[in-house]
Amino acid sequence: MWRTELPDIQPHYAVKANNDPQLLRWLSASGVGFDCASVREVGEATVAGADPRRDIIYAQPCKTVADLQRAAAAGVPATVVDSPEEVDKLRAARWSGDVLIRLLVPDAGSAQPFSRKFGAPLDWVPEIARALAAAGQRHTGWSFHVGSVCGDVSQYRCAIECAAAAAAMTGTTGTVDIGGGFIPGPEQFRAAAAAIRAAQPLFPRHTRWIAEPGRFFAAPAADAEVEVIGVKRRTTGPGQRVTLDESVYGIFSNILFDGQRPRFRLLAPDAPRRPTTPTTLFGRTCDSADCIVEDAPMPSLRVGDRLRVPAMGAYTVVSASDFNGFPQPARVYQRLPQLV
Repeated sequence: MWRTELPDIQPHYAVKANNDPQLLRWLSASGVGFDCASVREVGEATVAGADPRRDIIYAQPCKTVADLQRAAAAGVPATVVDSPEEVDKLRAARWSGDVLIRLLVPDAGSAQPFSRKFGAPLDWVPEIARALAAAGQRHTGWSFHVGSVCGDVSQYRCAIECAAAAAAMTGTTGTVDIGGGFIPGPEQFRAAAAAIRAAQPLFPRHTRWIAEPGRFFAAPAADAEVEVIGVKRRTTGPGQRVTLDESVYGIFSNILFDGQRPRFRLLAPDAPRRPTTPTTLFGRTCDSADCIVEDAPMPSLRVGDRLRVPAMGAYTVVSASDFNGFPQPARVYQRLPQLV
């Protein structure tokens, strides 16, 4: 889908979405670059086959001087800043690579806006550009992020317009990094891609375009299977209280940290014939806050049943822990035939 809809924009996978080594190897072999937010992620991408000098951008807007030095030593060629204070760190680290200015762009239509934490308003651009010049840094372009799970594709056009306005202030048009926020569904992605393509003529033809998709590649890459280990009736009213062999401290951390609502399918031959009943799914830890789903209509469940949970590849294993002594789930890999 990416190659069809955005063929002239080089994707740099956001490693934070899922740093599974096999997934990174498959992406690297497919010609995808990497957006790294830490020196450790730079190392993980390199082990997976990325050439740091060509395939990696250190796209963390707030870094330590020591980490900048480590990224430079690894050969990473570009990073981003969103304030004059971050430029001071580049000077202290003697950074010699390219620098993109990360802009503050509209993101209210996204599930997780980023503008509260990152991004420079347009009126900061001249000050940051002067700071970069005074520090002897090479300003080569612009970056932005419209927020995670972007439900308003017009935000991409608004963001590119913002970058074009910034470019008009400084004359810098080398690289535009359009960030992420892409929803993996075909209709949503095609709509976002159309908005981006329509705005690209705001920049010269020689402009280099890159992006930082994370969820787009990671979410569909993994399904989960969980087992029912306990079923109790409710103390009040009809329904069932069910305990699964996973938890919100494990792979269902995407509920707490990513605002996701996982979908469950019962893997049983008689699933269509089982009566539906109000169901609360709890995780296996001894924490009463370990609630995965509350009051959802589900088939009547039994101990030993297995449930399939699709699209569990993003922001699940990366934020999972071994809380209460329960290990993270085993991973089973299968490379599917390439879709045409």
